[in-house]
Amino acid sequence: KAVGYPLSLAASEIFIAGWWVNVDLPLLRYSDKPPKTLRELLLDAASNRNVKIYVLLYKEQAIAMPNNSQYAEEILSNLHTNIFALRHPHPLDVDATLWSHHEKIVVVDRRLAFVGGIDLAPGRYDNSNHKCSPEDRTNFFPGQDYWNSRAGDFKPNLLNKSTWTSDAFDVGANPRMGWHDVSTMVSGGNLVGDICRHFVQRWLHHRADAIKGNKNVPIVLPATEGVVHAGAGPNLSVEGVVRNAGLSFHNPTRVVGQCLRSAGRWSTGLKTERSIYNCMMRLISNARRFVYIENQYFCLGFRETGEEELEEDEEDPLPPSPSTEDVPSNTKAKRLIKNGVGTALFRRISEAIEKGENFKVVVVYPHLSWEHNPVQSTILQLQNESIRTLLSKLKEAHPQVEDWGQYICLNNLRAWGRMGQGDIKMEEIYVHDKLLIVDDRTTLIGSANINDRSLLGSRDSEVALLFHDVDTKEASWAGESVKIGNFSSALRCRLWREHLGEDRKEFEDPMGTGFDMWRHRARANRRIFESCFPYMYRNEYKKIKQVPGMNVGAGKFETNPSSDDEKGLEGIKGFVVEAAVEFLEEQNLLPKVGTKAFLMPL
Repeated sequence: KAVGYPLSLAASEIFIAGWWVNVDLPLLRYSDKPPKTLRELLLDAASNRNVKIYVLLYKEQAIAMPNNSQYAEEILSNLHTNIFALRHPHPLDVDATLWSHHEKIVVVDRRLAFVGGIDLAPGRYDNSNHKCSPEDRTNFFPGQDYWNSRAGDFKPNLLNKSTWTSDAFDVGANPRMGWHDVSTMVSGGNLVGDICRHFVQRWLHHRADAIKGNKNVPIVLPATEGVVHAGAGPNLSVEGVVRNAGLSFHNPTRVVGQCLRSAGRWSTGLKTERSIYNCMMRLISNARRFVYIENQYFCLGFRETGEEELEEDEEDPLPPSPSTEDVPSNTKAKRLIKNGVGTALFRRISEAIEKGENFKVVVVYPHLSWEHNPVQSTILQLQNESIRTLLSKLKEAHPQVEDWGQYICLNNLRAWGRMGQGDIKMEEIYVHDKLLIVDDRTTLIGSANINDRSLLGSRDSEVALLFHDVDTKEASWAGESVKIGNFSSALRCRLWREHLGEDRKEFEDPMGTGFDMWRHRARANRRIFESCFPYMYRNEYKKIKQVPGMNVGAGKFETNPSSDDEKGLEGIKGFVVEAAVEFLEEQNLLPKVGTKAFLMPL
């Protein structure tokens, strides 16, 4: 909704860059009338207001991904003479074969910009209720917007509207997997100008390849004097969009902002930039009291030093292929990960222990659909191994600590509901956002996951925005008076209210009572899920054969499991559950050589 409304106000230019852009995606959805799709909104802007529209599409490896950017390019290029689309990289570009353009950007008139984790693609639409079986499917969750990677991932080669609006699996028997994401909307100033400059740099870089193939592609010039101010008046601002699109919004507040990115020679034609990674390392290392992370991936590396060891033009060769023997890989998998985020967390937590400081790290990430999904099962193994490595290093360095949950609290999100056929099902809520909040004073929001693909700069291209609060207020954290930022604290508390299922003033204190409530709720919810669903992933299940109802050979359940304990499930509040990092600890989930998952490095 937030993206759809300003597109209808555009007066001069629209920039769109995405990992996946589906032109038939409904942006404005209504219960009493047909939706407005991205295609319709762009055509209206181009034909009725003479708006120039530029779209950068990631040219995916079609054998492994369902994006079908070719279809999007063909539709957009033939829709109107004011609409231009480019796909990149070229399939013969060996340096780029394994990497992607992962940023998600929309800019309107160089005045209003969206940056974050949400692709303009199926499956992403959701609200804070995360219903497993939503009532109004026709208007709000058509076709593959009712998504569940465990039941059946997006169909490959989504050729047209009729393809993606068809169901990918039996929706009567399978729950919808909720989608949790965060993006940011900014208006005016140099911050939007920097987002535009990144887009223009990419456009000109990709244009150079396109014209070699005799493709007629217009030049887009960077603004010479700040950002362009055109049309729509005060409505084309954060406040205007919130007011007119009917969005919930906290009072405006002042921040200092900076645009960061991961970019390299293949993605932008420039020397490697990894400012998102450098910023993340510094924020964690310099955190005073509290680190809050929500991320699609939590693949921690343990470089002995951080950003200073990653030189600008450092070669990034592929690591040795992992062992595929049917034994736990232990240290084999973690050697694949090159970032230093694990080291930064280890050092900062260790410093807190040695100084006797009250210091907390709270992490929310998805459990991932490991059943019959070799890509996600590979990531699950590497992710859990890296987390276990962090905990092992901490325990070895500080054997006197008995309760590590007081320092680092690891969590997933999960929901349950009654299906159309009457069965009660549970499903995870897929955490897709890329968010870091430190001390409720500084916030990093963007497209970059905590993994090497996103952080090293020479791999996937990414964009993130860093905000440091100017407007602050006094708060009490664990009995200590602290200054917190209006924006950062309001965003975190908004997320905690969603995850914990209630609005409590204690959430304003993430070090004392708020942290205790979070941890208690996560543990209580897990106990109920485990009691009502025997197959619920848990630390006791070290191998696939220990999971009740699993077909070990096929890597999936024999039947579609459910629960009959609705009364017990009513005790669940919110969505947060304590993570189980020892789940399948003794199972090797790494892919076999030559498979699709093997060809998709982290």
